[in-house]
Amino acid sequence: MATEFVDTDDVVVIAVPEQGPMGPKGDEGDVGPPGPQGIPGPRGSTGVPGMPGAPGPASEIPGPEGPAGPQGPAGADSTVPGPQGPQGATGPQGPQGDPGATGPQGPAGPVPEAPTDGKLYGRLSSTWVAGVKLAGDTMTGPLILNADPSNVLGAATKQYVDGKVIAPATVAPVMDGAAAVGVAVKYAREDHVHPTDTSRAAASAIPVAATAAEYLANSAPTKMLTPGAVWTAGNQLQLTDAATVTPDFSLGIDFQWTIGAVGRTLANPLNAKPGQKGILILRQDTTGNRTITTWGSAWLFPGGVKPTLSTAGFAFDVVSYFVLSSSLIFCTFNADFK
Repeated sequence: MATEFVDTDDVVVIAVPEQGPMGPKGDEGDVGPPGPQGIPGPRGSTGVPGMPGAPGPASEIPGPEGPAGPQGPAGADSTVPGPQGPQGATGPQGPQGDPGATGPQGPAGPVPEAPTDGKLYGRLSSTWVAGVKLAGDTMTGPLILNADPSNVLGAATKQYVDGKVIAPATVAPVMDGAAAVGVAVKYAREDHVHPTDTSRAAASAIPVAATAAEYLANSAPTKMLTPGAVWTAGNQLQLTDAATVTPDFSLGIDFQWTIGAVGRTLANPLNAKPGQKGILILRQDTTGNRTITTWGSAWLFPGGVKPTLSTAGFAFDVVSYFVLSSSLIFCTFNADFK
């Protein structure tokens, strides 16, 4: 009996007839479509292995992997190879094989830059070597030529030069008093000496001109005097102002002294030569009233009276002198030249 609920307030009771006896089995109907796969249930315990059943339909969802069973007995030889076993230990190294053929040569590496030390360099195989500049250079080794020169501007070898040099003369030259160009090809030695020509003056007798300095110092009495040396020696020599002034008669004949203060001293001159004569110009500076209060003992004036200088600025006084000896210099004084 089944109960069907139609409404919450109504109850309908349907009477189901009792089941009769089972009739004979009817013909097997067509196989219906497979129903959806149910949720897998929990894995049960391993049961007693039953008889192998007929293979069921293949499932698209693989089942869980079961535990590995014990290894069965070895079966008959199979044509299908089994799984590869683990790799064994490495055996000893075998003998070395024959070397293979040499491979082709690789490309050449980059060429290095030439040195930058200012010299000329060229390539010799793979190496930079120093060369000789066209404008001139210094070689560190000999330059070997392949032959003697045949061109007038060609370089000469040592053997070529040695072959052109003629042995030095062994005969003394003839002295006949007349100069002439000879034809002999022999050359004279460095220490060659000509015989004396008595018809000519000795070289030492040829006059040599004296310089102005030699004339003033009387240091070359055998030399001749030229006008140029005389006029150079006659130039006026400026004396440097100081508390004491000492003229050097070997440096000049005429002197000028601009006096810069009062109470100056004129000392005896150096290198006074007997016979030397000249003048000494005494000049006042811009201030004037400069004085010489002390004169050397060699400076002698008429009556033994030393001169009194002019006092105006830029005034000129002149002392004329004549050297009788280094200790006697006769002087005259003329004041205030205008």
